Amino acid sequence: MSVPENKEFKKIQFYLTANYNCGYLPEKKAQSIVASPYQDVNQNEFDNLITIGFRRSGNHVYKPHCHNCEACTPIRLDVYQFKRNRSQERCFKKNNLRQSRYLAKKALDNNHNSIKIIELNALISISVGNKIEAIRHYKEIIDIQENQSWRIWKSLLKCILEIEEWSELLKLSLRAKKYFPNKSFLDFTISGCLLKDGKLNEAIYFYQSGSKSSKIPTKLRKHFPEFTANKALLV
Repeated sequence: MSVPENKEFKKIQFYLTANYNCGYLPEKKAQSIVASPYQDVNQNEFDNLITIGFRRSGNHVYKPHCHNCEACTPIRLDVYQFKRNRSQERCFKKNNLRQSRYLAKKALDNNHNSIKIIELNALISISVGNKIEAIRHYKEIIDIQENQSWRIWKSLLKCILEIEEWSELLKLSLRAKKYFPNKSFLDFTISGCLLKDGKLNEAIYFYQSGSKSSKIPTKLRKHFPEFTANKALLV
């Protein structure tokens, strides 16, 4: 068995494992040299072992030592100098978001009435493009306590706007109007939904109410082309 020849390693014993199924190449057998006992390997020795190709997994410091095979090549990276490329950056963000989603769901299991945690789950759902799930979470918050902040209501309404569920959007906008009577966003949203339903007179009322304080947001114009089609009437 080939073992590291370094006087610093004399107190460490090295063992060769039996053959086991290779975790990288199918239908191949692998062997490893294992440094033992792990607790006797100090930081300096550990650094030296890593330098010559050893790896650590839990409490095991080992190095692949396969007969007639050197396919496994350990690579060391300076984490302070390493810079992710575009592909790695996308992968990092995707995995980071996946982990955040998992942890947020676990937190919700243990705190199902926590508005902050439910909102966190809603925000993560929006980040991954799942508007339906985000709507469900925001509705849970409203069901716990309807008199929520404008941030919660507006986020819910924006998600429904994106999936273009007009009847649901109208119903919830009218509910929100009870708590936020001066929000022009609600007036324009209600007006747009009414226009889609062919209720022009009612739509004019809410349109004029919103126009007193602001112009129609660009996002609402995009979803409600009826505003342009009925421009002559909405004055």
